[in-house]
This record gives sequence, structure tokens and C-alpha cells, in this order.
Amino acid sequence: MIISILKSLIYQDTASEKIQIIRIVIDKYPPFAEQVGVGAVRNWMLFKQGGLIWRKFKVVLAHLVMQKILKHA
Repeated sequence: MIISILKSLIYQDTASEKIQIIRIVIDKYPPFAEQVGVGAVRNWMLFKQGGLIWRKFKVVLAHLVMQKILKHA
């Protein structure tokens, strides 16, 4: 499910120049997971200039993620 949401975001013209999507495996990077307060999977976080601007702890629809991205672009 998450992969399909990410793919749909990547291929939207409005997102292609505005976002960079990364996946972090928290088991491999525990210090980063602790720094951003991730203790479970399926965390969506948007950062702008290094600061956290939005966070959601469950699966979200692609268009809702895109709304947040465009709001803060």
C-alpha cells in the first residue's frame, strides 16, 4: 500500500520538482529513528529546510499527502 502511494506521488507532475521521497529502515538507523521519534512503521513525515512540518502515524491517501506538500511548497 505505501509503495503504491509513493509511486503515485513521484509520478505526479506537480510533485516531481517539489519533493524528494526517502525510505528509512528504522532498524538500520536507530539514532535517527530516536531523533525524530519514530517507534513504529508507517510514519509519514514532511520536512522543509530540515524542520518537521507535518506528521501522520497511519496510512494516508496519496492526494492528502500531496495537499500537505503543496501547502508547504
